[in-house]
Amino acid sequence: MKKVFITGISGFIGRHLALSLLDKGFQVSGSYLNNKVNLPPDIGQLKLDIRKSGQLESIISGFDIIVHCAALSHVGSSWKNLSDYYVVNFEGTVNLLDCLGNTSFVFISSSEVYGNHGDLNLREETNLLPSSPYAITKACAERVVLDTGGRVVRLFNVFGPGQSEKFAIPNFARQLMEIYVGRRKPVIKVGNLSPKRDFVYISDAVEAICRFIMSDKFRVLNVCSGKVYSVAEVLDKLISISGITASIEIDRNRVRPVDIPVIKGDNSKALSLGWIPKVSLEEGLQKLWEFYKGNV
Repeated sequence: MKKVFITGISGFIGRHLALSLLDKGFQVSGSYLNNKVNLPPDIGQLKLDIRKSGQLESIISGFDIIVHCAALSHVGSSWKNLSDYYVVNFEGTVNLLDCLGNTSFVFISSSEVYGNHGDLNLREETNLLPSSPYAITKACAERVVLDTGGRVVRLFNVFGPGQSEKFAIPNFARQLMEIYVGRRKPVIKVGNLSPKRDFVYISDAVEAICRFIMSDKFRVLNVCSGKVYSVAEVLDKLISISGITASIEIDRNRVRPVDIPVIKGDNSKALSLGWIPKVSLEEGLQKLWEFYKGNV
């Protein structure tokens, strides 16, 4: 039984990944920064700050695999918090790498590192053109990870229940739910709706990560559907699922300084691992809406 340590186990990706790995027979532990999350007792949880290198080695030693999920991950916020994103996303990763020894290292990165390549289907070999502080910190960390023998997962736009409402889809769902129960006027505030993104439901995303961990076939893996939808299309689908009538209002505070027009991935390597995305965008949005309805 291999022992896996997940940094950021309390986060959206981390906690879902922990459950999936446990189900597949791994011994799973992980770290949180502020608060534990509700996970089975078989999953150990330790308080850990990856910015403080002195406490890392004694905690992560003895594990077969480190999966590094801990990060600041909101693209829009990165423009206002450059130094924080650099310290957590880059220096925190380097701190972990300095303590590794013979432990395998899997770094959870983002499709944002690709930047603007127009309508190109982004392959793992595509040049990186990061265009936000968040993407730059992830791209720099990737370089160090790969240069020291680690491996990289590039997640495209993952969504599902439990994701932070800083992100567009759960934020839309929250606003719709507040309209549904009469807590707000029937107006949905949005940022830029024109960008097209490649969306992956959370259960499909963690299954791809698990298959990557259990294989040594690739150094870098895209986790994506290979299909793109504009943010406007996603919002329209979610409104239709909710059955709510609402107007749309642009909120300038939600508009990013730079928004890549299209990010579409090539998932051929993931498919070669036997991975098949099972949840469509529409099905995932339905699951998300049911989650919000059940947690009014």
